[in-house]
Amino acid sequence: RLNGLDAAKILRERNAACAIIFLTSYTHFVFDAFKVNAYRFLIKPITERKLFDTMDDYFKMHGDDYPLLLKCDRDTICIETEDIVYLEADNKHCKLHLPKETLCCAKTMALVSKLLPKSHFFKVHRAFIVNFNYILKYNSEEITLKTGEKIPVSRKYLTPFKEAYRVFSTLR
Repeated sequence: RLNGLDAAKILRERNAACAIIFLTSYTHFVFDAFKVNAYRFLIKPITERKLFDTMDDYFKMHGDDYPLLLKCDRDTICIETEDIVYLEADNKHCKLHLPKETLCCAKTMALVSKLLPKSHFFKVHRAFIVNFNYILKYNSEEITLKTGEKIPVSRKYLTPFKEAYRVFSTLR
């Protein structure tokens, strides 16, 4: 049977970049938590609010992007979500537009979009999902990205897009 500290050691061996938050009644483990580079050490009993605040603090500090494994052509590739500028639907495939290249994924845009962080990816057209972090400017017809590319915004998505982008911008 594995305790939390042993599990944290295994996690560190497998993925040094993951966040570890200890939730325990045993305060004497707090110094051991430093050995595995824990993000926080929370003492029980704990409220749901305290846990959510801790997670929100982590995401504010570290962002909420993460690596994705996707099948592109014959290869399975690892792409950081922060590197995706926008997605483009291409029949039963999805084009992932990165700053310096475009990849064709074997999944549909709808399936890939379910894998993305909801905080900063937004559907602006039936064929396009944009990463808010790459928006330079927009108007009622198109979005200009920091890469210089322009993608259309459909009337159907314009109002929800503007509201979501406003919320995103105020949280940054």
